[in-house]
Amino acid sequence: MTRNRLFTRSSLLLAAMMLLSACTGAAPQPTAAPAATQATGATKAPEATSAPAATTAPQTGQVKDVPREKTYVVTLWSDTGGAIPGFDNWNPLMNAGSLRNNGGNAGLSEGLFYRDLNNGQETPWLGESYDHNANFTQWTIKLRKGVEWSDGQPFTCTDVKFTLDTLIANAPDMNQSSYFKEWTKQVTCTDDYSVVIDLNKPFARYMYPLVVGWEYHVAIVPEHIWKGQDPKKFTFFDLAKGWPVFTGPYKLVATSGTQVVMDRRDSWWAVKTGFQKQMPAPERIIVIPFGNDTAMAEKYITNQIDYGGPLLIGTYLSAAQKNPKLVPWFKDGKVRGAPDGCLYQLELNNDLPLFKDKNVRLALNYATDRKKLVDLAYLGSTHPAVVPFSSYISNWVTGDLKAAIDSYDRVTPSAQKVEQYMTAAGYKKNGSGIWEKDGKTAKFTIVTPDWLAPIGPVLTQQYTDAGFDVTESPDRTNAYGNALVAGTFEATVFIFCGSTFDPYDTLQYYQSKFYAPIGTKALNGMAGWRYKNPAMDAAVLAMEGMIPNKDDAKYMTQVVAATKIYLEDMPDIILAEELHVIPGNYTYWKGYPNSDDPYVAPFPCWRDIFLMTLKLQPATN
Repeated sequence: MTRNRLFTRSSLLLAAMMLLSACTGAAPQPTAAPAATQATGATKAPEATSAPAATTAPQTGQVKDVPREKTYVVTLWSDTGGAIPGFDNWNPLMNAGSLRNNGGNAGLSEGLFYRDLNNGQETPWLGESYDHNANFTQWTIKLRKGVEWSDGQPFTCTDVKFTLDTLIANAPDMNQSSYFKEWTKQVTCTDDYSVVIDLNKPFARYMYPLVVGWEYHVAIVPEHIWKGQDPKKFTFFDLAKGWPVFTGPYKLVATSGTQVVMDRRDSWWAVKTGFQKQMPAPERIIVIPFGNDTAMAEKYITNQIDYGGPLLIGTYLSAAQKNPKLVPWFKDGKVRGAPDGCLYQLELNNDLPLFKDKNVRLALNYATDRKKLVDLAYLGSTHPAVVPFSSYISNWVTGDLKAAIDSYDRVTPSAQKVEQYMTAAGYKKNGSGIWEKDGKTAKFTIVTPDWLAPIGPVLTQQYTDAGFDVTESPDRTNAYGNALVAGTFEATVFIFCGSTFDPYDTLQYYQSKFYAPIGTKALNGMAGWRYKNPAMDAAVLAMEGMIPNKDDAKYMTQVVAATKIYLEDMPDIILAEELHVIPGNYTYWKGYPNSDDPYVAPFPCWRDIFLMTLKLQPATN
């Protein structure tokens, strides 16, 4: 099967997902920016009406003046404590923030391929094509000729091979390294522009992290600079040497804990070869930390930022009244935000005595009023969900799969079923109306990260009303991440991501291989529920060996089987879809993606947002 047929008709693996989604949360805004440092060439934070002026010269020379109307200002996405993490570490194999949170993917690093999750269309970039043999044990990537690194050296197969070999040799410490070590037997260059990858075992989804413009992608690094370096310690940062070196149209000119400044280069391979007609319009890109919801709204209102992290729906509606040039993904209606492949969930520790009994988990499910949760926490701006599938794969939920989901009716709250399942678990209500067994109440704590704060109080009240002895513990320090990995949690409001093309993308994380005893590090925080079921393993393994295709009855049989097992066991409680309201500020720039022109998903931390940078044009045009 050719590449086009495979990825037009099927899904790919969400490979080796990291502990925490970069597309989550918001950080407090510092009251004052840290002082600029000579070593990194930092500049002031952006003002409302002018581009930041350099307070010190970077190692490569004075930072030039660029007017605000030619400067594109974007914020970080995730919770970073009001500062830019790793601002002086541009090693993309170790420091994921340098390519996602720090905005490097806005203009520095380019992908081999891009894929629009909205419509499945692929855009070849550094690569021209890819294909596989009959049994998916060998993949061949054809690279584009004429691609150059920013230092003028050619981009060739040796760079791709070096990057993948480095990841494999340093597993599990590097981003995506465990994935490539598991699947990759060897990488060979048959010529400068042909990469041949032999696998340890057949895998139809192998190319996912090298193709899909989602969050967990692989950045190719230049062998001629990296060879001989300690890849775990190498920061890839020296402005005097022109580092970091990537293939994109921008170069790093100044960086500090408060902002990253990238200026458009004089030349770019894509224009030199005719692949692109012109250089991108912004002369400068500035990346600043994401502040709290209120602080970010103020920056949007006063035109200090053009794009960035999401706003809560109520905050956006208020901000848009003051600045009507703030336009979200959906312009009208209650739903304004775009899907990010993730769902809100209550992650349960299935190894704890309380949650080891699936009857208790099912009782919690029926104590959950998802519609009220959505209405109270998010003003009705998203929709309830009960299975771990995002709306990107809503076209899969038809026929037998839809019938199976509907038959369980897990979405309708029911006090009667709460009583039924808690009784089956051996609990009775005591004189205070609390479920009790052997002298112990059904007691647990829900930890709620700050960026999911609207959910915690609503769930806590619903479960209290249903007779559970539950308290909420708001987490302002992000300690929940370590607890999820170590299994030292009871219940945590979190997200679950991955179902962007195929139900396999999320169902795979319910396999026993992700199980870890309490106190032992889990492979994935989003799969930290300590769940295992051999029947689930068998169904997912059968899916893994087949081409994902919603029109293939054999494949769908396994999808339905795995989904039924999920609904039988309810190892976690899926609550609603995560929809982010990210307004494009049309004061200085236009060309942002939206529901009318969904050429990419609108997330600054996703790789294909690079294509948005190329499409931006001055608002005055």
